[in-house]
Amino acid sequence: MPFPLYISYDDKKIRDGFGAQGLRIVGIFSVAKFFNLKYLHQGISEIDNKVELLGVGGDESRYSSVLKEMNRYVSFPSHLDTKVGNTPIEIKIHNLGFRKLFKYILLSLIRPNRYLLKVCLPFGIVDRFPWIYLFCRSSIPKHIPVLDQEFPTTVNVAHIRASEHSPDKTRPQLSPAYYEKLIFSGKDMSTSGARWIIHTDFNDDDFLSIVPSERVDRFKGLISNLNKTDNVDVYHYAKIENVFRDMVSADILIISRSALSYLAGVLCKGKVIYPSNHGHAQLPRWIRESSE
Repeated sequence: MPFPLYISYDDKKIRDGFGAQGLRIVGIFSVAKFFNLKYLHQGISEIDNKVELLGVGGDESRYSSVLKEMNRYVSFPSHLDTKVGNTPIEIKIHNLGFRKLFKYILLSLIRPNRYLLKVCLPFGIVDRFPWIYLFCRSSIPKHIPVLDQEFPTTVNVAHIRASEHSPDKTRPQLSPAYYEKLIFSGKDMSTSGARWIIHTDFNDDDFLSIVPSERVDRFKGLISNLNKTDNVDVYHYAKIENVFRDMVSADILIISRSALSYLAGVLCKGKVIYPSNHGHAQLPRWIRESSE
């Protein structure tokens, strides 16, 4: 029997991108599974920056359908207790840690089913013990065909984030040399006949500018080499549905300093290459690669 304590995602606290919010939901559900709590599902109701979902100049009429499609990746079953007649008291918690969680687990034994923890961030727990994320694996929605999809050949995917179109220009990103060493010369990375899919957060016309930005100028050599390499397909700011599908389905996934590709890595069944300066903790069996 689960502890008589409810836990759910507080979707009204911070409404940033799909990757960041999706990772919180997966973390909260995993905490619920590990500590045997009653989980009440709350999906992503709103994303403030629609560019991530739709792309620069994207069709805003697609927003609702795209958000619904992406929510399917982080949709988990709720624990519905029909015998409980009283509405639980909502306890808002910005970043859940062990001390506060154990406090309400003990209180729930005294006053069963009286508390609902509305959590914004689970990182006080999952960044300390990232293997807790693995408790979501058995509950990954079975109705998402891509999670059982098998490509006819090996497909490796790299997510290149340079923040060219991000509102946050101060966050450090990985260098072109980091991706180049992994894609072209990394140990055990190149499989004979493997296909590479490269997803970037650039736009196609960024590389057509007469005076490119500093970020475009840094990456144009790598992008040019990738475009000239057999079995490599480069996609700039593709539809997020396609980007996430490819990353989750990859045989080898190179994640960037991004919550989106980190979340894909949590769900991915393949080999995940993790940069040492990511910001979130490394999961078991992920391959740590120096970002220097």
